[in-house]
Amino acid sequence: MKKELIIFLVIFLILAIGQHPDFLTSPLERIVQLPQAGAYGLGAVHPLVFGLVGYLFVWIIRGVIIGFKKIFKRG
Repeated sequence: MKKELIIFLVIFLILAIGQHPDFLTSPLERIVQLPQAGAYGLGAVHPLVFGLVGYLFVWIIRGVIIGFKKIFKRG
C-alpha cells in the first residue's frame, strides 16, 4: 500500500510539474489559483483526477508486463 501511494504521488508530481512548470518557481501562487481552475469542468479536483488516470495507466502497463513475465516463465 505504501509503495502504491509513493507511485501515485510521483506520477501526480510529474504530471503537475510537466503541465505547470511555474509550479517549481511559485508553488503557493499555483495552489492559491486552484479553486478557480477549470480543466475540463473538473474545477479544483482536476489534479487528483488526472493523477488517478495516470496511475491507472501505469497500473495497467505494470499488470501487462507481469502477465507476460508469468506466461514466458512457465514455458
